Amino acid sequence: MKELKGGNHATVFLNKETNQVHKTYNDRFSPDYRHEKTILQHLLKLKCPYVPELVLADDCQGKLVMTYVGKPAPKSKENIASLKELRKELKTKYHLVQKKPSVLKKAFHYWREPKTIHNVLIGDKGQLFFIDFGSKTWILL
Repeated sequence: MKELKGGNHATVFLNKETNQVHKTYNDRFSPDYRHEKTILQHLLKLKCPYVPELVLADDCQGKLVMTYVGKPAPKSKENIASLKELRKELKTKYHLVQKKPSVLKKAFHYWREPKTIHNVLIGDKGQLFFIDFGSKTWILL
């Protein structure tokens, strides 16, 4: 497995054989783990097409297994416009909204990844996908 991201809260690996992403939270009792699991289960139940599919949630290990959906999305006018429409649909059809991050956090992400959109991936066919629902910026209505 190839490590995609390691951090203070979770480690993310890509299993190329199964084309799945394994995200293991450092604390299996983390509220972020429970929050992300709840949102992914909700979106899976409603068949939301622009998020990874939740394949497995292992509460004993604090581990989520999801389908691999793509690479970081480049920041472009087209992608930004598409995301605006997808966010509207997330709210109306899937009852999920994302609060805007603080200015400081937003500035940090632009500095760190200036050419990509934070927590948005793009698939082989140009489809955009939202990822990383662990933070409290995502709210189910």
